[in-house]
Amino acid sequence: MTEEFPPHGWMTHDVNQDHVTWMLGYGHVHTPYSGNHVALTFSYVPGMGELEPDNWMVTPKIEVGEEQEFSFQVANGDPVYAYDHYKVYVSTTTNRLDQFTEVLWEETLQPQDTAWSERALDLTAYAGQDIYIAFHHTETYAEFMIKVDHIEVRNIVEDIDVEAPYANPEPGEVPVGTEVILMTDTEDADIFYT
Repeated sequence: MTEEFPPHGWMTHDVNQDHVTWMLGYGHVHTPYSGNHVALTFSYVPGMGELEPDNWMVTPKIEVGEEQEFSFQVANGDPVYAYDHYKVYVSTTTNRLDQFTEVLWEETLQPQDTAWSERALDLTAYAGQDIYIAFHHTETYAEFMIKVDHIEVRNIVEDIDVEAPYANPEPGEVPVGTEVILMTDTEDADIFYT
């Protein structure tokens, strides 16, 4: 996230007009995934009390290429008051809220979600189209907050199906100076080489 909030081309909406919507969080108070800032939305604010959010954050127009996905990091703010709910919508027409009818993803955050974790949403069905994506903090009462960071559209990288352990080149003798790649999915594996 940048110092400007919402970033250029983005929009936020406080539909229920409780005067709390998506806002910029600073790293010295709300730890971002990366950088110095994070996008926040609250369902409880000390001094204000309990809230029932209807908060939207909408991207600018996105031109979707072949084999792309929309990814972001998400976390909550407290393991006890963890159960904030959000949805991620897509619109293929405009950025008006009434055009966000298709849900790409929704979840209720859990206590373990105080740690940042990535969500990656497949956009291949929208290849060649212009779309808008919206985050909607909703269906929550008096929990605490949702944090979103590191939002991007990127190419999908196929997982390589590798049997572990894997070595390239094959195990055996190799000439000095040969680059060797070793991969394993075994914890605490012992790898020996000379």
